[in-house]
Amino acid sequence: MLLRNRHNHATVNRPGIGSHRLHRDVLQWSRTIISVMAFLEDSGYADGCTHVVPGSHLLPFVGTPNNGGWWMDEHQIFADLMDQAVAVPMTEGSLLAFDGVVFHGTGVNTRDSDRLAITLAYRSVDELSGQGEDDEVLVRGQYLYRGSHP
Repeated sequence: MLLRNRHNHATVNRPGIGSHRLHRDVLQWSRTIISVMAFLEDSGYADGCTHVVPGSHLLPFVGTPNNGGWWMDEHQIFADLMDQAVAVPMTEGSLLAFDGVVFHGTGVNTRDSDRLAITLAYRSVDELSGQGEDDEVLVRGQYLYRGSHP
């Protein structure tokens, strides 16, 4: 399912903007999303490329989610892991797909121009997928809704 109202946007990383602050995109591990970023131009370290913490999708959920996800630096349990983030430079036209529970973030753009990308969010079709819901588009497969039975 392509989610219309979740993580579908243009990403503009303006010069001097961004941080290495890492977050997750979803509130729970049991119904995650896959984020796909399409890079409209090169995204190197100086452009504020995306950073990820490999394997962080296996880390537990703690605390209270914030703003559709939550921030790694707000939880002491992850303090020793923040330095494990790695830069993921991408070339124009390339795609980066990652699980929404992987800690990730945008670096600081030190160039003189914006860095542009498009982000799309997908999730699996499952028994909670109702045919024709306004916030999702079936991309592949079939609806499996298993709601209340008469």
